[in-house]
Amino acid sequence: IKGIFRFGIGHVLKKIIPKTKEKFHMYSLALDNKREKFYILLGRPVPEALQFRLMESSFWKAYESYMPLPYTGDALVLDTRRWKEKFDPQLRNYIQGELNRIEVAATHRDWFKPTQINTVIDALERPEMDLP
Repeated sequence: IKGIFRFGIGHVLKKIIPKTKEKFHMYSLALDNKREKFYILLGRPVPEALQFRLMESSFWKAYESYMPLPYTGDALVLDTRRWKEKFDPQLRNYIQGELNRIEVAATHRDWFKPTQINTVIDALERPEMDLP
């Protein structure tokens, strides 16, 4: 009520509308499994949008219980700008083998340019790298 007096009815609607949309989305996801069974029962193909929502739901359920395991082999890390500050501390927890680095003063997206792809291919073909 204080928000209505201070900011007006628009402030309340800005809070209520997103929460309502989220609730409808959650109810829709809960019904997706039943919809899939219904389509299968009718012998009709499951719509693509429903398949996508079911895959997304499965991903998030699996992601909630995912615990990464340490990687015991050697790894090749493509270092880009700000990579070390953001991800290097976490990476050290998961790689137990030898860590080879290729550093470049560019963004991560630049690794997919033809000149950088050749650098990656050359690094992977080196005999000292024992990658799976």
